[in-house]
Amino acid sequence: MAAAKGPGLDRASAEESYNYTLSGGIVVSNALLDSNGTTVILDTTPQTRGSLYTLMVEGISDMSGNGANRLSGSNLKGVLPKSAFLKII
Repeated sequence: MAAAKGPGLDRASAEESYNYTLSGGIVVSNALLDSNGTTVILDTTPQTRGSLYTLMVEGISDMSGNGANRLSGSNLKGVLPKSAFLKII
């Protein structure tokens, strides 16, 4: 799932799981910014394969302090019927 790509995300804001909300009752339990600084991996509650979910992103900034919520409201497709890591790039 793609959500924010740019000059690098602020680690503190990118790793706050409450900054990500998925529709359909899917809960984001963990957010991890990987070493490239542009990919956030989300751990979620079980999804339904093929179902569409809407991702909302709030409160995340890049290393320059600019809001990095560019793909908030994106429709994303469920990838696994159980807990999954979702890439946000």
